[in-house]
Amino acid sequence: MAKQIAYTSNAPRFSRAWWLSGLRNLFAVAVITALIWLYADLQFITVKEFKATIQLTTGKAQNLTLLDENLNPINKREIEVVFDLSGPKSILEEFEVKLENAGGMIEFDLSKISMPEEPFIPTKDILQSSTFVEDLKLTVKDATPETLPCNLEKMLEKEIPVEFDDSGLILAEEPTISPAKVSIRIAKSQWESLPVGMTPRLKTSRVDPQDALPNEQVTLKVPLLTFVTDGIEVTPDPASVEVTLMVSQLVEPQTVTVAIQILAPPKWTMDGTWKEYELVGKADSLEWRKKIKISGAKKELDQLKPSDIEAYLVLTDEDKKPIESWDSREVVIHLPQELNLKLVGEKPKVNFKLVKRLPSVTAE
Repeated sequence: MAKQIAYTSNAPRFSRAWWLSGLRNLFAVAVITALIWLYADLQFITVKEFKATIQLTTGKAQNLTLLDENLNPINKREIEVVFDLSGPKSILEEFEVKLENAGGMIEFDLSKISMPEEPFIPTKDILQSSTFVEDLKLTVKDATPETLPCNLEKMLEKEIPVEFDDSGLILAEEPTISPAKVSIRIAKSQWESLPVGMTPRLKTSRVDPQDALPNEQVTLKVPLLTFVTDGIEVTPDPASVEVTLMVSQLVEPQTVTVAIQILAPPKWTMDGTWKEYELVGKADSLEWRKKIKISGAKKELDQLKPSDIEAYLVLTDEDKKPIESWDSREVVIHLPQELNLKLVGEKPKVNFKLVKRLPSVTAE
């Protein structure tokens, strides 16, 4: 048997050299122990659940936008998610600190990916490619919800004419608008949804009559509204135009209460629709009387009678489908053609629903 050799220090006991030799041994043991624990931590993979808010954006991309549930452009969308991460315990703790410092928010720039064919993208893919997870080389094991809506839409630049809102004014001549056309940024799907043959226009804000005295030519800087025909939100450039006009007469607005009539398909009187359904207003009988503002010259307004105004709600077969909430619809307003009058502001809306009548009980 080979004899075991013992390595000992030749330095005198308790001398400086003897103590240094012992410290060297302790240091070597500490390093080896740390390496063993580090190796064990790297080998010991665990899974931990996290909660965060994913913020979807299009970054600095000017030709892309996100769409909301109503297909309107939005700058960002925030969605809460729950997910499991797999990795070394120490790295998971580092991720937790980073997530807390970020306010629980994980931002993801959708412009960095190709346009998805479907309006949804797997949540795991978004989390896995996020900076936090990717830099720390962690693995996303599970995520709820499984997919996130990411309706990406291309933005178009179009030039459309400006229309001056002369409500409250009677002009001596057509106003001059500069520029007569402005550029707008609009989602591709919204532009394509406009009726064929319709020329979308961007209206100006209403001019305060006090800014335009009768028989005086003035040039006013008038802001543009941020929606085109059919209420589609846009971003105009420039945001305002110069309007040169001359007012011949100021208009006095008048408030009129009108009774809302019902315009339903003629066949409903023959196919039993009115026997099966009942039209109900959210505010009961008050729903069928609305106040509107009419503008025009005083002599014209003096001739106007409430009964001369046609106001009606148009119903269709689609209204017979059951709905949980109240339906809201704009009222159609027709003013007498022989009078030079205009409706001021938005048309009133009626909140209504068609409900099935209860079956009648016949006494035996």
